[in-house]
Amino acid sequence: MRAAPEVVPPPDGCYPRFTTAEGCSALSHLTSGAGNTGVGWYSLASDTTGSYNTGVGAGTLVLNTAVDNTAVGTAALLLNTSGTGGTAVGTDALAHNDSGDFNDAVGAFALFDNTDGFANNAVGNSALFSNVRGAQNTAFGDVALAFNDSGGAGLANNNTAVGSGALFNNVDGSENTAVGTGAGPNVTAGTNNTYVGDFVGTLAPDESGTIRIGDISNGNGAGSLACFIGGIFNNFQPVGGAVVEVTLNRNTDE
Repeated sequence: MRAAPEVVPPPDGCYPRFTTAEGCSALSHLTSGAGNTGVGWYSLASDTTGSYNTGVGAGTLVLNTAVDNTAVGTAALLLNTSGTGGTAVGTDALAHNDSGDFNDAVGAFALFDNTDGFANNAVGNSALFSNVRGAQNTAFGDVALAFNDSGGAGLANNNTAVGSGALFNNVDGSENTAVGTGAGPNVTAGTNNTYVGDFVGTLAPDESGTIRIGDISNGNGAGSLACFIGGIFNNFQPVGGAVVEVTLNRNTDE
């Protein structure tokens, strides 16, 4: 009966520079980096001088040489090399990130295609899935902003989508805000739009500079029949009709 092969460094060993490594080749090339934790097959395997990284799961941060990254889940931040300050939680979250800094992805495949886009926040399965170079986008909800910057032009920046499928089809549009399930589905290159409500803008074209609240129409079809916004109200809006009166309530007691 042969003895088990020696593992170098030994499991549960007391490693220098506040290092923890568990798993085949985890942190196997570390030289001077400090404060790293690699748990899983090839987790942080390429890291030499990078510090304060945490990889938990097979293939997490396998190519990483940077600092301050956290990856939890199989292949999370798999291809990251120089991107710093990233957080990826979920299978394949930020898997293709290379040099993008300060991205946060929570959910399987969130920010999956991101390479050098920076300061993006994606929470939900496949949120910001196709984003390549877009920056400073926020997506909360499954497949929210899923096709944002899918062409890699880097034009789709500063968008906010809250709700499953919100701004799902946006590719090159920027400075858009959509709150509600499926809100703003037809925006692809439009800018400076605001949509509030489930499926708002369903029948609207790709547009810019438009505010839609609780309206699924294109301005001529059926939408919300009443509007109450702060001190601005219009009791009834006939289907297909034009707004002929808007009342401003200046009495703060009402």
